[in-house]
Amino acid sequence: MKTVLFVTSFVLLFFSFKEGKTQYLTLTGFVNAKSGEVLENVSIYDSLSTIGSLTDKRGFYQLLLVPGKINLSATLSGFEVYRKSFTLSCDTMIVINLTPLNEPKDVAKKEEPRVSVKQHSIDRRGVSSNLNKKYFVTTDFQ
Repeated sequence: MKTVLFVTSFVLLFFSFKEGKTQYLTLTGFVNAKSGEVLENVSIYDSLSTIGSLTDKRGFYQLLLVPGKINLSATLSGFEVYRKSFTLSCDTMIVINLTPLNEPKDVAKKEEPRVSVKQHSIDRRGVSSNLNKKYFVTTDFQ
């Protein structure tokens, strides 16, 4: 009787630990701008599990998530929000390319300033003017 009770307890204990163990999957990837520029500090977030992360200086991110439905978003100021819904069933890598927000059309392009150098000679106490030249730099924004 003691043996049956011991075996039954062992089997119940074994299955209770097996049921309580949660399996996590890794969602990794990189975030770039459409131009190919690596983007740092992009917020990567799963709205269903409320788990998120930021990209590093290489644009890399990593999330440990429970298998199932994922509502992924990637946000960075100056870029359109990226959204993707999918079912996570294995370790997955997603490369995200963010699109910059459109600039207003009424903003005029900045022109480069024109730089001109003017040469002036100064004569002091009979010294040749070629030895005492001063240069002045001016900038004109046109």
